Amino acid sequence: MNDKYLYPGTDVLINKFNIKNSEELVEVERRLTSLNYQNISEGRIKIKKTFDYKHLKSLHKELFKDIYDWAGKERTVDISKPGTLFCRAIFIEEEAKRIFNSLKKDNFLKDIKDKTEFSEKLGQVFLDINMLHPFREGNGRSQRLFISDLAKENGYRLEWENISKETMIQMSRNDNVKEVAKIFKENLKEINQALEKKNPLVEKIQAKRENKEQNTYKGLTKK
Repeated sequence: MNDKYLYPGTDVLINKFNIKNSEELVEVERRLTSLNYQNISEGRIKIKKTFDYKHLKSLHKELFKDIYDWAGKERTVDISKPGTLFCRAIFIEEEAKRIFNSLKKDNFLKDIKDKTEFSEKLGQVFLDINMLHPFREGNGRSQRLFISDLAKENGYRLEWENISKETMIQMSRNDNVKEVAKIFKENLKEINQALEKKNPLVEKIQAKRENKEQNTYKGLTKK
């Protein structure tokens, strides 16, 4: 299949640094997006939380804007992984409309007080967005941020750090909402509002850490 997102004759995504070695690209992408991911998670990069398709696209754009021209834009080719064929490109907008209209109809899960029921609903949103897989690359990171935002809006923190990569792959592949709900319920923690308040000392430490991490990017030049 001819994939316009790849350098001809390779499996390497066309990128702003013109890197044509897949291992090098993986490492550069990891370094660039990990900082963006952290900054989004901690609120230093502001995303309007509308809990719709635009929200998801904004997350993807902020994550990948430093490396891909198509950051935040839906793919125009069909993609799959072993055992899973994701939503056909021609149906992405239609399916996205269905998913996010359904979430809006459910009042963004705000009326659900029972944690088990909430975990199931959140799990279904996760699986729906995963099967949508609207971007050529970076779907998992974007959907985790979206699901985190949705959980936080409802008073929970979803502790992704306790969910292994292997478990994540299995969750996505099995497409079993009961399985996902069980894992989510185990890792959803009620937010202590006092801990959510900004601490000047913590912010100062975070700023120093961010500056240190940004210095590691010296030598990366867009071509």
